[in-house]
Amino acid sequence: MLAGLRDIDLPARETGGVIAEICILIGLAGLAGLLVAMVLWLFLMPRPTAAQQHKDELASLAALPEEHRRVVLLHLLRNRAPEHYAKIKDRLYLPGAELSLQELESEVRRSV
Repeated sequence: MLAGLRDIDLPARETGGVIAEICILIGLAGLAGLLVAMVLWLFLMPRPTAAQQHKDELASLAALPEEHRRVVLLHLLRNRAPEHYAKIKDRLYLPGAELSLQELESEVRRSV
């Protein structure tokens, strides 16, 4: 049995073997570099601040009709600044003491 194993000859290296191995190494190094770059990008990418998100959210409300904008602003105020909402909620239902849209927007900008 040992004599049979000694007779086994491994094939000689093919002519493109070294070049293929180099190409594989370059490809693996490139993939590793992309992976590292993606991980760094996730950690180093600047995130928008809460104030910037609120400004963007308020700016997007300009396209809404006035009635819808009033409701959305009241919801924002109630959810994010309930103490300010408690101060103005009495003025919402009193006849003649309505809260104008401009006053409501300024209150939301100050408190949210």
